[in-house]
Amino acid sequence: MIISSVNKLIAEEYHNISLWFIVSFIFGIALYFALPFELQIWQILLVLPIFIVIFIIIRNSFLSRTLLLILFCCYLGIIVGKIRYLTANTYHIDTIIKSKIYGTIRKIHPTSRGVILVIDNCYVETLDNHNTLASIKISAFRKQVHNITIGDQVALNATLYPPTSNKLMINELPFNILAYFNNIGAIGYATSSVKLVQSNNQNNGLLSHKLIATIEHIRIKIHDRVIDALDSYLGGFINAILLGENHALNKDIIISMRQAGVSHILCISGLHLSMVAIALFIGCRFILNLSTTVAFNCDVRTIAIIMSLIGSFCYLVLAGGHIATIRAFIMTSTTMVVVLIKRGVVPLRSVGLAAIIILLFNPEYIMHPSFQLSFIAVISLISCYELQSIIQSHKFNVDQKDILSKIQLFFESNIYSSAFASIATAPIVIYHFYSFPNYSVLANLLIVPLTAFWVMPLTLISLLLMPFNIENYSLLLAGQGVDVIIKIAKIISTLPYAVTYFGHIDDVSLLIYLFGFLWLVIWHKPWRMIGVVIIIIAIIRTALVSKPDLVFNGELTALGIKNSNSKFEIHASSNMPDFFLNYWSNWYGQNEILFRDSAIKTFNHRIITNSGKIVAIRFKNTDECVPADLIISVIPNDKCKYTTAKIIDAAILNKSNIVEVYCYKQKCEYKTELKSDRFKLS
Repeated sequence: MIISSVNKLIAEEYHNISLWFIVSFIFGIALYFALPFELQIWQILLVLPIFIVIFIIIRNSFLSRTLLLILFCCYLGIIVGKIRYLTANTYHIDTIIKSKIYGTIRKIHPTSRGVILVIDNCYVETLDNHNTLASIKISAFRKQVHNITIGDQVALNATLYPPTSNKLMINELPFNILAYFNNIGAIGYATSSVKLVQSNNQNNGLLSHKLIATIEHIRIKIHDRVIDALDSYLGGFINAILLGENHALNKDIIISMRQAGVSHILCISGLHLSMVAIALFIGCRFILNLSTTVAFNCDVRTIAIIMSLIGSFCYLVLAGGHIATIRAFIMTSTTMVVVLIKRGVVPLRSVGLAAIIILLFNPEYIMHPSFQLSFIAVISLISCYELQSIIQSHKFNVDQKDILSKIQLFFESNIYSSAFASIATAPIVIYHFYSFPNYSVLANLLIVPLTAFWVMPLTLISLLLMPFNIENYSLLLAGQGVDVIIKIAKIISTLPYAVTYFGHIDDVSLLIYLFGFLWLVIWHKPWRMIGVVIIIIAIIRTALVSKPDLVFNGELTALGIKNSNSKFEIHASSNMPDFFLNYWSNWYGQNEILFRDSAIKTFNHRIITNSGKIVAIRFKNTDECVPADLIISVIPNDKCKYTTAKIIDAAILNKSNIVEVYCYKQKCEYKTELKSDRFKLS
């Protein structure tokens, strides 16, 4: 009876099942990267005949066949992840190096103090066995870089570091994966001037390399023209939304925009590319319709769509090809092609197609906050549009033409969409950044229209006017709009309770939420409301998760303690970077940094938790074994290891990246985040 009912429900929503195939494929990629061990090729191939046999057995059952196909899509996702792993160029340095370097400039990112150089095919003199790195990223002052352009072969002295330093990262997996696959073998700073070895003009490289160099050269020229017309404060903002160049953005602007909940404005996203596509379509169609000969003899709409696609692609390339921009381009292209062939548009399918295309080439992007936020936001907006249409159809007559109704409709639509997108993306935001801007709906309601109808159009007009050297006036007007946006963001970010710090969300709670969210938005029948129940379960589970009494890294160079006021205190040496002090405090759920400068390893410690339990930390092998409920010992043959207390010994610490200790009235427990050789940067 139950199986029959489920069969009927799925049959009624047959057109939506394909979306679950896409979801399963994406989950398979995420599962591959999240595994604590590396799957071997033979293990993956061994599963294929099992799928074939099961399919033959159950081929007559619609429900079983559908579930098997969903599992098979997950299997395909694992295969895609494995292929990316096998084809990656992943050599990274694992220690600090001072050396002379030779290489070819691939990118130049202007900053407030100088530039960041991305250098390809780097020969590092002091590396013994593997002295060539695919790419390195070097920061340099302006005075160190003269007459250097994209494609030039250069030489310089630099201090190099491993791409990431994860010894203090509590949730290190996404950082490790993204650093592992981005082909950056080292980061560092120049200790000498960057000297030209061979200019790009003399270098007879491939045509594709020269094309890339030309595009980057154009980007730099546009960047400089914007800065010349405006100052670096406002010009940095314009360059961020026009070119995706946010390295020179003022830090105060970044903080204000983030705390106001509109930091997505600073990233080139679907908003920007959609505006370009729409503007090109309307503009081309208008110009073509001016000629009656063209209008009567040509398919003006088709020509306008093609020109819009070409222009959108050019902007995509010019903007640097960020995740959200690629997603928007694929969705826009899909929609326009479907319109051309006169077929119905299914927005969620175009979202799924965009996700598949992006992840086929870069499956590691599944771990990127930008990928997750971009896709969840656009899915929520599509679903919100459906809800809005139902609500507004009851409130407004289709033929209502009065201006007040249109204004009301505009503001209500913005409020609905901003609120829905903010709520839908909140768990992702909290998972990655441990906080949530409370006034994000208000900020988006004010700032998004300013960006869409003032700043962005003038910025695009300025881009079109640059070949004629008459862009200054439009840039100045755009700069005034930017100034208004920054002031609004600063006011909102300084309001009382502007930001709530929630702390970390565990992986299981996030997965439960995402499953509930997708269940709610994919299905159309009443059983979709089961998704609301699943989301509530995820929220309750998150709220019930207690915070640890102690947190420390495996090397015990940093120790976080919940004090008697339930505040998080960080005990470490004074050379602990500010980034990690903020990171640890935010991870725990507080903005305030309570730092105690202490050399932890100089003596043994005795900590009394709020539940009254005693935790002893031993660095010296003394005969004095203090009574404790939990002992943390770095000593290989500790004299106190035979006590009745639970022990976290040197063997456990050596295998752990981060250890969390939870003490209750009855006992103390601990949870470890084990080190893994997968995606290791060496």
